[in-house]
Amino acid sequence: MSLDELTLAVPMVIDSIATDASIEARLYALGVRVGESVEVLRRAPLGGAVHVRFASGLELAMDAAIAACVTVRPRVVPVYVGTE
Repeated sequence: MSLDELTLAVPMVIDSIATDASIEARLYALGVRVGESVEVLRRAPLGGAVHVRFASGLELAMDAAIAACVTVRPRVVPVYVGTE
């Protein structure tokens, strides 16, 4: 699943970024990393920008074509069982 397909406010984890080197370098410089938690806050109408928030607190509006190059997977929250 790609970032542009996400349901609003569902936390996911970035699995890969598959775009050209200059865009990938720009995202990296902004702090967008594989393994980081991300959620979509809103979308512009007619396939426009996607407003996303990353676990680091960074929020940005990403072009839908770039968001389509970012694949995500469900975030797994570990469950700890206490010992008695």
